[in-house]
Amino acid sequence: MATPVKGVDQSNRRTWDKAAFEQKARERAAREAGDFVDHNPPPKAATLKEMKPVQAREEDLNLTEHVNKTESVQGGSADRSGGFYCETCDCLMKDSLAYLDHINGKKHQRALGTSLRPERAGVDAVRARLASNFEAAKMKRLQEAEEKRKQEEKEARKKEKKDKKAQEKLALMPAADDDAMAAMGFGGFGTTKKK
Repeated sequence: MATPVKGVDQSNRRTWDKAAFEQKARERAAREAGDFVDHNPPPKAATLKEMKPVQAREEDLNLTEHVNKTESVQGGSADRSGGFYCETCDCLMKDSLAYLDHINGKKHQRALGTSLRPERAGVDAVRARLASNFEAAKMKRLQEAEEKRKQEEKEARKKEKKDKKAQEKLALMPAADDDAMAAMGFGGFGTTKKK
């Protein structure tokens, strides 16, 4: 083996821990032989049948909370140095769009134990949903009809009030004397337009 050259940095050169690899080889051989007991088994990945189906999110992500605000981030651990941090997956996203993509993505949903397949609905569930939608539409139509009726009543009251004021105004005006109008030279206060 050649001696290392002075002045050359070899800290990034890969070194092998022979004892650790020998231990791994012995464990693998024992596992294949069947007499090895693993004290730290890897976590078992849940199958699709064990995973719960995807559900609508109930909590608010509040992505717009810090819009147009400047915030000073203290230097510290590199994993929380600003941005959106997911504690479930232990990862950091720099903007809200990447965070939202991560929250809706496969990696995060698998970490939560949720499959991305929606729950299959049966005939009874579909009928119940259609019935509830029909009832909601019926209630909406009834409310709209009630609002329209109230608006029409309001307009009718306004018109009635306006007509009543006009009648009162006409009643207060003195009656025009036909002889006096004829003496002044006109037949009335109407228009000269022929009908």
